[in-house]
Amino acid sequence: MATDKQLAALARGRETLAKRAAERKATTEAPEQTFDSDTPGERQEAPGATQASPKASNPGGIDLGLVGRSLEQGLRGRKMVAPSCQVPVVVHGKTEWTTGPCQQQVKESPTLRYSWFKTCPHGPEFDEHGQAIPEERRPYYETDIYEKRTPVLGPRGEIKEWKQTEHYSARLRVVDVALAETIMSGRAVNYRLARGALPVSDFGLAPFCEAYGCMRQKTQQFKNGRFCSALHAKFVKARETGTMVPVGGFDTSWPMATSTQKRNEVLAAVEV
Repeated sequence: MATDKQLAALARGRETLAKRAAERKATTEAPEQTFDSDTPGERQEAPGATQASPKASNPGGIDLGLVGRSLEQGLRGRKMVAPSCQVPVVVHGKTEWTTGPCQQQVKESPTLRYSWFKTCPHGPEFDEHGQAIPEERRPYYETDIYEKRTPVLGPRGEIKEWKQTEHYSARLRVVDVALAETIMSGRAVNYRLARGALPVSDFGLAPFCEAYGCMRQKTQQFKNGRFCSALHAKFVKARETGTMVPVGGFDTSWPMATSTQKRNEVLAAVEV
């Protein structure tokens, strides 16, 4: 039989569980709050609204694609185009691209890692628009090969069989390089440059968002750089100015509501 001390502990446990359940119910029944993506600190009550589930909610029409673990770190990134020696090989009747001889010889002669790309002729000969790629620029393009099925029609318009053909698209190999003292002691860009990477401007590409992890090219100028949104500009400035941003989510569900509110208040005070 249970002792009096055990029974008392069980009663306290039940009381604690009931209290937490009541708090959770009160939170989920609270009116939904909406947010403005450009001013995360502003919260507006929605009278009569019911709390949606975290998966279905998208307060204030925020693009949830703007939020991610790497983006919330607030790192600034620089987009570059990196070279890679790629040659086509046929594996089980399908064309694949693998590391070519120019880059493989780096294993035997490590010093070649700083020069192999200057003479490498390998890579796609045409870009995705069908334009010829200069030989010295081919290592900077990567190829995506995929199969496309097209129907073969009979005399009455019926499908007799499906024909599979290989298609490929060649595009620039854009990489994102983090600008932070905590990553490679702040020498990540120099590391890439020494190994042949070039600025995206050398290839006529539009500027990318300067937030590390964001590859959007529809940007605008802020006080601290070019970003796709004020939200990304705020994350970056908060990190660079030493402003602590609480961890949170962009929904008001329990138990994220408190940390989300604090984070939005902090970001609202960051001017960009």
